[in-house]
This record gives sequence, structure tokens and C-alpha cells, in this order.
Amino acid sequence: MLTEKKISDAQLKASRRWQEKNKEQMKHVRNRSGAKGYIKNASLEELAELEQLITKRKKPSYSNLSKRAFCLIVVDLHDVVQLLQPDPLQLAVAISFV
Repeated sequence: MLTEKKISDAQLKASRRWQEKNKEQMKHVRNRSGAKGYIKNASLEELAELEQLITKRKKPSYSNLSKRAFCLIVVDLHDVVQLLQPDPLQLAVAISFV
């Protein structure tokens, strides 16, 4: 008994080419799918652990600032100090908002 091909050779080739060109996207989709499946079958303790990991991941991390961004912040603060130097009260207010 012969089985029919459901997908043409051209379609298979096109799919393979797309997968080769988009490896990172394929990896992301696989990981996302795996995470969804894990959540559906996880125990309450595992879900609590995931919640902690997600909360930690969502918190902003200022240690990831690049050197360039840090330099821009320093330059901007220096400019504020130079502009407001005559009035120390304005300087204190400006620094508290930075």
C-alpha cells in the first residue's frame, strides 16, 4: 500500500531553507513552547519557584548599563552641576531628581 505525500518537495525545501535562515527564532519558539508545557504540568511548588524567577528577571538591573550610558549619565550630571553652581539649593534639588 502506497502512501501519498502530503507536502510537496518544493514546500519541504522552502521550509528547510527558512529554518536554516532563522535558527534563533526557531530556538525561541521551541523554548517558549517547552515553557508553556512545563507550566501546564508543574506542581504548586514549581510554579512558586517560577514566579520568583520571573519577578527577579523583571526587576531592572542597573549593572547592565554600558560604559557609554554610564558616561552619558555622568556628563549630564556634570552639566547640571555647572549650570546650577551659583545656587546650592537648586543644585541639591537637581541632584535628588537625577
